[in-house]
Amino acid sequence: MCIWFLYIGRYYLVDSGYAKERGYLGPHRHNRYWKKEFKYRGPEHLQELFNYHHSKLRNVVERTFGVAKNKWQMLKGMPNYPTEKQCGIIVSCFALHNFVRDENARSSTVGPMLVPPISQYSNQWVESNAEDDMATLRDWITTGLGVMGFGYVSLKKDSDFDVGKI
Repeated sequence: MCIWFLYIGRYYLVDSGYAKERGYLGPHRHNRYWKKEFKYRGPEHLQELFNYHHSKLRNVVERTFGVAKNKWQMLKGMPNYPTEKQCGIIVSCFALHNFVRDENARSSTVGPMLVPPISQYSNQWVESNAEDDMATLRDWITTGLGVMGFGYVSLKKDSDFDVGKI
């Protein structure tokens, strides 16, 4: 298995087929997941809300891999290298992609995208939960979505939506 640069507080987004191993953050099972499943009826509870956001993030990752495969053709049909070397190639391609993107941002009039600093509270939370299993961590994040005020939609009647908050 290829695990590069996995730090505390950083996780690989995976589908529900993966075991709940440390570092692999999967969705809640037996709940709606794919973005298209929420097209006509939004998330009705926090597990679906988590799955909705998880699915959106995985879509970003998949699009990013698509961009990388178009830019770095060797990623389309990875040669039969040992796993360690394949991981190095993938990480190198993304590092080069990020470098080119950052250089283009510096030369544009818009400027680079600013990323807000991580709060001290976030660092304390990550450190205090570093030893939790992934199911517990996923539950903490799910609860956090409600505490932070992310709404969910509950269907009362055919055309009546109730936007709720925890």
